[in-house]
Parts: sequence; C-alpha cells; structure tokens
Amino acid sequence: MVDYSSDSAAFIDAIKAGEFERVKAMVSADPGLIDARSSSGESAVLTAVYHRHKDIVNLLVARGATLSIFDACAAGEVERVERLVADDRAAVSSYSADGWTPLHLAAFFGHAKIAEVLLAHDASVAARSRNPNGNTPLHAALAGNHKFVAGLLIGAGADVNASDAGGWRPLHLAAAGNTLDAMKALIAQGADVHAANGEGKTALSLAQEKNQREAVALLKSIVTLSTVMGVKGLSPGLLVAVPPIFVTTSIPSTTSPNTLCLSSSQGVGASVMKNWPPLVLGPRFAIERMPALAWRSFGWNSSANV
Repeated sequence: MVDYSSDSAAFIDAIKAGEFERVKAMVSADPGLIDARSSSGESAVLTAVYHRHKDIVNLLVARGATLSIFDACAAGEVERVERLVADDRAAVSSYSADGWTPLHLAAFFGHAKIAEVLLAHDASVAARSRNPNGNTPLHAALAGNHKFVAGLLIGAGADVNASDAGGWRPLHLAAAGNTLDAMKALIAQGADVHAANGEGKTALSLAQEKNQREAVALLKSIVTLSTVMGVKGLSPGLLVAVPPIFVTTSIPSTTSPNTLCLSSSQGVGASVMKNWPPLVLGPRFAIERMPALAWRSFGWNSSANV
C-alpha cells in the first residue's frame, strides 16, 4: 500500500513544481521523505524525472534514495541498473506502477547505455506497456526523439510496423518529430509508409501537419517511388544513392518519376523490395539474382531521373 501522508503529498507537490530549495529543506527536516511516493505509486525520484527536474533527481540520489529498477533506468543511473539486473535478472521484464518496463523508461529518456545493458540481459523489444498507451520501447524512444536508442532497438529486432493503442506506428512518431535518421532506418527495415494511425493520418500527413519539411521531402520521395514500383508488384524500402552508382528498375524510364536520392554516410544504400532479394546500391556493386531488370547509371546531384 502506498504511503501517502499529508507530508508526502506536500513533498511530491514540491518536486512536481521544481521547488529545489523547498525539497532540500523538507528532506533535511525529515529524511524519510526521500522515499515518499505519489498517490499513483511513483517514487519521489521517478516523479522528479517525469517532470524534468534533474537537479532534484540528483539531490534525491545523493541523499540516498532507494532506487528501483524503474527509478534507475529513468534517471540514467547506469551502475545501479547493472547491479540490479545482476541481482535479479527477472527485473528486466517487470512493470512499474504506471505500466512501463525498464526498457520503455530507458528508451523514452534516451539512456542508450542502459538500453544496451537491458538488451544484454534479454529485455524484450516487443514488450507492451500496461497502460492506455499500449506501446513498445521503440515507440517510447521515438516519442522522446532519441534516434540512437531507436537504432539500438531496431538492431535488436524491434517490430518497425507495430501499432500502439492509438494505431501509431514508429514511423508516425519519427515523421512527426522530424527524426530523419530514424525514419530512414525504419523504412529500410520495411516500415509501411502508407499505413495510417487510428485517426487516419499517415506518416506524410503527420509530417505536413507539423510542418516538418525534411520529413515531408523524404516521405514524398519514398511514397512516389513506392507508388510507381507498386504497379509491378514491388514495394521498395529506402532508396539511398551515392555517386557513382548503378540503379536498377523494372519500370520503363518513360514512366519513372524524378526521385530524390539521399546521401549515405556508410557509402552504400539499400532498397528492400517485397518478395525480392535485397538490392544493394553503391559504387560498382554488382546486383545478382535479379531477373530482367533494366540497368541505368548516373552521377550524383540532389535529384536524379531514375
């Protein structure tokens, strides 16, 4: 049962308001308050993290607050997380009072090192939050706009087409947040650019609604290419071009659109097509096992008529 006395209530309210000096004075007068909980069960530390008061988080940790796996993951306490999961491996699969797994919390607050620790201890990238959000850790990372953590989760096998309780997929969140690197990674792994959320909005319409110009440009190029290639039963993923490259297409050049070609920091690109072996696009890369494809080559500029 949650201890929620009037003193605890006042202490939690001071934390929410970010009243550092008042919180400090209250803890000094009554050290027991450091482990107070809110009426909904969140600890004082988690309350401070949720309200983005890092100074209060540091104060409470320094004063010896007892940290659960959830507190430690949200607060970015890497060493504490390592000790907790070493002592109890089942902790990575547990749920907080408000329905989050440790990986959800690490992902949302952008703690990549903690996410790595949790994944190394078999935390599930498919776990659903037990609250009205009904989302995955990948949703959480993108809701927090943390592209690096999102990349870790995608690399660990997160479902790029998973829908949360509201029908939002990871690409919807990435587009709304203009997280371009995450968008490219999601599309390259097969994210459906045409899928709509529960309100009927696609990634493109969400980016347009938020006036995210870069995301709009990227999605328009992919949606256009996908639509044209869909005539031939193909569903391309992300097309990334680097100079000089070879591009394959089974669409006659007379019907191909002007397609935006995006630079790749890795020097290679990939186009993933439904029911086809992956293509690799890059300088002088041969593409094998692709029947009856027309070959064309071109030099780099911001867009190319493929």
